[in-house]
Amino acid sequence: MLVPMATAALTLPVIDIEGHRAGDPSATARAADAVGHALRTDGFLSVVGHGIDWAKVEESYGWAARYHALDDDLK
Repeated sequence: MLVPMATAALTLPVIDIEGHRAGDPSATARAADAVGHALRTDGFLSVVGHGIDWAKVEESYGWAARYHALDDDLK
């Protein structure tokens, strides 16, 4: 399922994969189609319903921010 999340400057496609995780083949097909569409049209997306603990998601954002803050010669 593709649910647009709008901000003032951006509309970010949000893909819910809970149905896929539950084993629903039609939900898997819809999610795959939505991912393909989002990547072809926007180049970005957000996935929800994945079951990953939000603390781990935030931790990964922290690691990404620390990486991008490094000097280019260290990357």
